[in-house]
Amino acid sequence: MAPLPNFRVVDGEQRLEAFDRCGIDAAGPYFVKIGRGQAQHKRWLLLFTRLQYHCVHLEMLSSMDTDSFLMAFERFIARRIKPSLCVSDNGLNFRGGEKELRMIWEKFDQDKIRDKHSSIEWKFNPPSSPHTGGSWEAMIKCAKRAINAILPQGTLSDEELCTAFTMISMILNPLHQDTFYMDPLFVH
Repeated sequence: MAPLPNFRVVDGEQRLEAFDRCGIDAAGPYFVKIGRGQAQHKRWLLLFTRLQYHCVHLEMLSSMDTDSFLMAFERFIARRIKPSLCVSDNGLNFRGGEKELRMIWEKFDQDKIRDKHSSIEWKFNPPSSPHTGGSWEAMIKCAKRAINAILPQGTLSDEELCTAFTMISMILNPLHQDTFYMDPLFVH
């Protein structure tokens, strides 16, 4: 087995906040019904995986475009933290989101905010090689299994699907949400 990439390893002196380094992947589509007698609409699952301890955060995407990804990413930052490193596959929505975030970041006055915030480093897996994202690909597989076990056949509403994603996040996380800030020596 090859050694883990440096961004997956935490040295003994380093203390990282939860989701400071995260892997991002999407799955779906899942179908929802909006209104009575309306056509089905597609929704996707966006998974954020903490690279050191495999905790997950799930968000719902209304489409697989850059704008939808950026909105879900903003919800993730509002609920967790702004990560210092994001690793994902080469999806166009991820590439477009990274490009737009970089352009927005460059418009800010760097001197005023340098002490409080830093930009996000993005790493992308090589094209057509999902095996390089092993940690979050494994968590996406677990999330899909849980979704298929929990969700009834047929369509749900947006709110029901969002609630199901939140419940699946609770099932997949090994610890209570409040204990995500862990020592690097913690082993579960």
